[in-house]
Amino acid sequence: MLKVKCPFKQCNCSIISYNEKENQPINLPLSVYDDYKLLLKNKDTKATGKFLIVGNIWDFDNIGVSKTLSFFENKDDNMSKLEFVNPIDNKRYNITQIFKYLICSDCEKGPLGIICKAKLLNDENSTVIELNLLSLDSIDLC
Repeated sequence: MLKVKCPFKQCNCSIISYNEKENQPINLPLSVYDDYKLLLKNKDTKATGKFLIVGNIWDFDNIGVSKTLSFFENKDDNMSKLEFVNPIDNKRYNITQIFKYLICSDCEKGPLGIICKAKLLNDENSTVIELNLLSLDSIDLC
């Protein structure tokens, strides 16, 4: 089991435990880092688009959440390409709304991820779930 930590050396806060066998990351387009101003852990990090799904905010050891930001209201045009397969249920989802950032709770730096709503594709009932997506390119794994 690995520990996910804040990438800032002066902080190094523990964010969540990560088991690579149980927690399969999802892949999002690399454009998500620029479009939503997500932090990369250092200037040498190359974005991979891998995000850890954390279904419940209370599953984190330490995480901060930003206020709802109006910045996201103008990004609807990019949402159509934010599709992923959820490894939990093996179904395809489309992110329909990104409305908050995940930040370090101790040093308040970030953003380390996003909070979003995702719609199950090809679903007559229009099932929507809320997800916390933690960027594996924004954190340290120990």
